[in-house]
Amino acid sequence: MKAVVALYLWKHKWKILLALLFSCLFVMLGLEAIALQFTASQRAEILNISEAHRLCIEESEDEFNIEFELLASYGKVISDFDEEYVGEGIGFLEISEEDWQAYLESLEDPELELDYEDICTNYDALAYTLSLLEGDSDQKIELYTYPNREEVLEWYERYSGLMLIPYGNPLGLERVDLMTITSGYNVVRTIGGVRKVHKGVDFVPSTTWFSENPGLTAEQSINRAILPGEVNNFVDQYGALCTYVTNEQYRTLYCHCSAHLAEQGSYARYGDPICFMGNTGFSTGTHTHMAVYEKGLIGWNLIDPTAFFYINLDE
Repeated sequence: MKAVVALYLWKHKWKILLALLFSCLFVMLGLEAIALQFTASQRAEILNISEAHRLCIEESEDEFNIEFELLASYGKVISDFDEEYVGEGIGFLEISEEDWQAYLESLEDPELELDYEDICTNYDALAYTLSLLEGDSDQKIELYTYPNREEVLEWYERYSGLMLIPYGNPLGLERVDLMTITSGYNVVRTIGGVRKVHKGVDFVPSTTWFSENPGLTAEQSINRAILPGEVNNFVDQYGALCTYVTNEQYRTLYCHCSAHLAEQGSYARYGDPICFMGNTGFSTGTHTHMAVYEKGLIGWNLIDPTAFFYINLDE
């Protein structure tokens, strides 16, 4: 019997092989049809997203060559401030707490409109982060489904190139009217009979700062982090209290502080208090000396920080 079956299979081997090939082809076509249907359903999901979000997603996907991953993250990252709000695509990496409150108010007042500028910026940052993971699906799933806001924020700050760049000024962050520059970068100065080129920027609180903080002195003004990074507190050779805030791309220096506020070795986030303005060390009055360094091929290179202070002037 086995011999008969074997003979039959041998005589009809090409027909059997052809039948198997056709079967495989039909299976592949079936799977492709299912995949296309899934893709179509994914694309259909885009149509249910508000136009502003959809445009942000599509632009970010194109720029960073990420297919569907921002769509997959849409509505998955829910932060502490709206943890009871499920779905609809409102999550920490997609909208700030302030904009979320503005959105809620806009529902009550039709004249109020939600500003989507920050949303696009956050999609770009998320797309950049996802692109760095180089196909590691497990890490990507963790990124856009993990419910812990603090850990998501840490990913967001540490791996987004946008977040590593200095932004704003230590006294007012995005407000340029709260600080006054008293000595600019590369200015030649003579102090104590010594003629030197100023490799940083000196600033004090502005008249606007004092009007908004009645009763406070310059020594009570707080220098804040204008980029995320590791804190290194030290005393320079002249006795000035100083702090470095350093990340993978940039380093900021604060000097003449009266007291350190950031803990040594801690990781400062944008806007975190670094130190009180002061008059320690080789100083002629209460102020902050700030320098910005960019990482080069060999060591750190001093650059003019002024452009970062006034980054919003043309917007």
